[in-house]
Amino acid sequence: MNKEMDNYRTMIAGFLSGILGWLQPIEGDIFTMIFIFILNFVAGYFAGKIKGEEFDLDKAIKCMFHAFIFFGLVGSIYIVGRLKQQQDGAIQCVSTVVWVLIYFYGTNILRNTKLMLDQNTTAYKVVDFLYYLLSFEIIKKIPALGNYLEKKEQENSK
Repeated sequence: MNKEMDNYRTMIAGFLSGILGWLQPIEGDIFTMIFIFILNFVAGYFAGKIKGEEFDLDKAIKCMFHAFIFFGLVGSIYIVGRLKQQQDGAIQCVSTVVWVLIYFYGTNILRNTKLMLDQNTTAYKVVDFLYYLLSFEIIKKIPALGNYLEKKEQENSK
């Protein structure tokens, strides 16, 4: 039985090594996503604690599920692009998805960080300013983002 388990472990390790080797060109994007998701989880956890919320396992599982969706999306984009022999385009597309993820999760991280800080501190002012830049000023530099957010606001007001 033990030898059989070793064989399964070896097969799984070989399979995962092959996939990770294939995804090596987007390794930086994958690690960036891991970092962003961990940072978002930690910021949300501590902001909830400060607001007096109890740890919610369902909310934590939902956070991990969302992360896996994005890992699957990014991995799929890259693999399809590579299979189509358009690796450079796939890497550019993956990079775009990761930058969008950084924007939306980054604003959420900053919002949660603001909840953790005392408003009379310099740290709060720095985070509040960064949140302002990311939430409002960057929209002026990326017209498609402004159009998207405006459209979503109109849909929500109906």
